[in-house]
Amino acid sequence: MATTTFALTAGGTRQFGNNFLIRWTPSQVLAQLTVQVFAGGSLLANNVFTPDNATQPVHGSSGTFEVTGMITAMFDAAGTSGTLVALQLNMIANGVDQGFKGTIGMW
Repeated sequence: MATTTFALTAGGTRQFGNNFLIRWTPSQVLAQLTVQVFAGGSLLANNVFTPDNATQPVHGSSGTFEVTGMITAMFDAAGTSGTLVALQLNMIANGVDQGFKGTIGMW
């Protein structure tokens, strides 16, 4: 059986406007990345990405906040680091859409 060694890589956060925060946290033992979207202090979406399930829809709402879109976690060959990319992300606060496409961050 092949053994894969995972190095601890750092996650991160990115703030969008005054209301939205995206947090990404890599697993310390698996090729896996947890991505959470918060708005107004509430968790709107919680997705777990793997190399085999690297592009996922993101959606959720709470009160006047809503998030919808597609995110891709671009893993490196070892699965221990990569780049988190929004293919399209709509973050709506009080009816105002703050759309975003591009790199969210790296781990």
